[in-house]
Amino acid sequence: MQVFLCALGALGGNSCPHRVMCSFNLENDDKWYAQFITIARVAMRDKKQLLEKLGIPARTTKTAAQSAGYRKAAETLAASRSTQPM
Repeated sequence: MQVFLCALGALGGNSCPHRVMCSFNLENDDKWYAQFITIARVAMRDKKQLLEKLGIPARTTKTAAQSAGYRKAAETLAASRSTQPM
């Protein structure tokens, strides 16, 4: 509980009076959260609803850029095959 109160104080701009016991750091917390999101997306790849419950946006369909990328790759492959000498 004491560390939680120190974290709230740090968010408000006050310095933590328990510097030895309190390990609150926004930069480290951002890195931790980014890793958490990445791991959660991999672990719950087939469970989009659970990701949504955690507050992590989960796409259910491909974006327009992703769909266009597959089409462009297919066109490029077809074009390269037609220009190769046999």
